[in-house]
This record gives sequence, structure tokens and C-alpha cells, in this order.
Amino acid sequence: KAIEAETPWRVYITSGLRSPEEQAELKRQNTKNASAYRSKHVQGLAIDVNLFRRQRFGYQRLMKKDSRQDWKNSGIVDIAKKYDLKWGGNFKTYYDPVHFEGM
Repeated sequence: KAIEAETPWRVYITSGLRSPEEQAELKRQNTKNASAYRSKHVQGLAIDVNLFRRQRFGYQRLMKKDSRQDWKNSGIVDIAKKYDLKWGGNFKTYYDPVHFEGM
């Protein structure tokens, strides 16, 4: 709610709670993903989001492929901090800007 109230962005949640089996499959697809035993998604403590906002001739989307600076400029990183959420754009071993998790 804070993101949509404080920024022009709208939130689209792409992933939330995952089963251990779903997480294991994601780990098989990309070894940089967390294992089922370490994933905050499996614990119900993480979400992945994309952002979108209306532009003059359509929509602008903010997704995993976008830069760290674009995500910071969106305002969502500061809002996440305010709610004590860890941002995946700051992970040391894997850039995952769509990921937010409880600490």
C-alpha cells in the first residue's frame, strides 16, 4: 500500500509462498537461487514483485533486468527499508532486485 500511496508505481506480485518442491525446481534451473531449506519464500517471508506505471503512451515496467539505480530511483527500496525488509538488489552473490524479504 505504501508503494502505491507514495510513488507513481503499481505493484504486481509475481511470487510469494513456495513449496519446497517449487523452490528445489527453481534451484535446479538456476544454481544461484536459494535452496528449499534457505529460501525465505518457502518460509513465507518473501515476495517477488514487478512494478508498473502509466506513461504517456502506455506503461513503463520495472523488472529483474532493470538496473540497481532504476530500482532505487523508484522509491521502493527506501520504502522497504522503512518496513525492515531486506532488498535482493543488495545481495552480495546474486542480483535479485524483484525480491523483498522479512529480516
